[in-house]
Amino acid sequence: MSASLTLGTVFIEARTVARPGAAVPGQPTGFLPHHGKLASNGMLYISYSNGAGPYDGSSGDVWKFDTSNGTWTRISPVPSTDTANDYFGYGGLSVDARNPNVLVVAALNSWWPDTIIFRSLDAGSTWDRIWNFGSWPTITTNYTLSYASVAPWLTFGDTPSPCTSSQNLNALCPQPTPKLGWMVGSLEIDPFNSNRILYGTGATLFGTNNLTAWDTGGQSQISVNAIGVEETSVQDLISPPVGAHLISAVADLGGFTHNNVSTPSVMHTNPVFTTTTSLDFAENLPTFVVRVGSGGANIAFSSDGGASWSPASNPPSGAASGTVAAAADGSCVLWSPTGQAVSFSTDSGSTWTASLGIPAGVPVRSDRVNPKKFYGFANGTFYVSTDGGVSFVASSASLPSVGSAYFKALPGQEGDIWLAASASGLWHSGDSGQSFKQVAAVASADNIGFGMPAPRQKYPALYSSAHVQGVAGIYRSDDGGVTWIRINDNKHQYGATTASITGDPRVYGRVYFTTNGRGIIYGDINTGP
Repeated sequence: MSASLTLGTVFIEARTVARPGAAVPGQPTGFLPHHGKLASNGMLYISYSNGAGPYDGSSGDVWKFDTSNGTWTRISPVPSTDTANDYFGYGGLSVDARNPNVLVVAALNSWWPDTIIFRSLDAGSTWDRIWNFGSWPTITTNYTLSYASVAPWLTFGDTPSPCTSSQNLNALCPQPTPKLGWMVGSLEIDPFNSNRILYGTGATLFGTNNLTAWDTGGQSQISVNAIGVEETSVQDLISPPVGAHLISAVADLGGFTHNNVSTPSVMHTNPVFTTTTSLDFAENLPTFVVRVGSGGANIAFSSDGGASWSPASNPPSGAASGTVAAAADGSCVLWSPTGQAVSFSTDSGSTWTASLGIPAGVPVRSDRVNPKKFYGFANGTFYVSTDGGVSFVASSASLPSVGSAYFKALPGQEGDIWLAASASGLWHSGDSGQSFKQVAAVASADNIGFGMPAPRQKYPALYSSAHVQGVAGIYRSDDGGVTWIRINDNKHQYGATTASITGDPRVYGRVYFTTNGRGIIYGDINTGP
């Protein structure tokens, strides 16, 4: 899985205490303090910005306060009074514990062409930048960046190209790929090793073990330091029966095709989504995959199991996010964008037609056997289409009047549907949603997924984030929902496991589930003693 860590800004407030009515000459005003570091010699360094961050900040300063005599001195690498060059605030700040005159500070929201890290060896009297403009359109760097072997997705699918002579200096180029970072709200020099620094960006955690090479004309070797650490919000998961075992939909990073769950993956491109909200594959043609989200074209198709993608040539106007469902044979795709009419396409997104009889924005799924059947559910009503999504009819099934629920159709059996409702438990239909029976053992359920059947069983294993007999957990059922086994324990619990869960159709006992901030969790049956 991908490795990503985003660090937020730590807010501090530093102020000089004065007697009521007393003036404080030279005290900084007009900006928000972001970080403060007290050096071993009693000098307090503070970074300021005109925005709270992490996404704003267009001006700021760095100040130092001498605690021995109460004086303030502005030491900004680019002072706020330099209107020609001041376009960012200051965020992350650190002082070398072994040398109180050595400090680093990061620009807060220098997006173009890259973030800037400044370093001073003389308590802020002079500064050096980690990169400088050379002959336009090049930049010269005091660092090298290593990422490809552990986080190849950091390019976000971008290939940089230099500016041409017809472009002005404000054009958004050149931009290094990958970027050194952005919105750097925290960076720290190791107090035990002056050569080591770590800092957070909007994509990962970077660091170097030879920081001081920068001071003598060398290059600091920066690399990804977030291996095995996740802070992604995952929206959806699918596990096809061929090709990659897992394909994910992820907020902020779009999503990944995981050819190997234990090594880094390549992010989905062409187009790159800001956030992918839903995925599906054609059950009987599993190399056909579709994803929807926000940012870019908002819908994309793959004919090779998620290895490569193509955007729809003509998506519905304004359509974004929501849920998507692929017919069992890939002949049709149904898209229910957030707040918009449900529409279907039979030509991979070249043309779209609004479906009849189903409310806008209703979550949709496909039958995994019959390519003409699609389903939807909202506000206690289950909707069924038997004509490839052209029209829907509300079934007569008696279901709880909940606002929404998570449901899926089982592979291999037409009309076999499971519906999870956090307020009323787990429901099962064997007749395409015309009737449902409640599963007695499950008090509430966030989601439902299917995996390879247990040995000597024909019915797929069921997985759910649910409450069973009063205990919340991740559960598996090998007998069609009659009995349930908790497969996590009290020491292995995760926040917001509600978005999606799936088993692996090729590996019995393997489960994948989403979290909000902990990435994708997967587990296998423990075969040890």
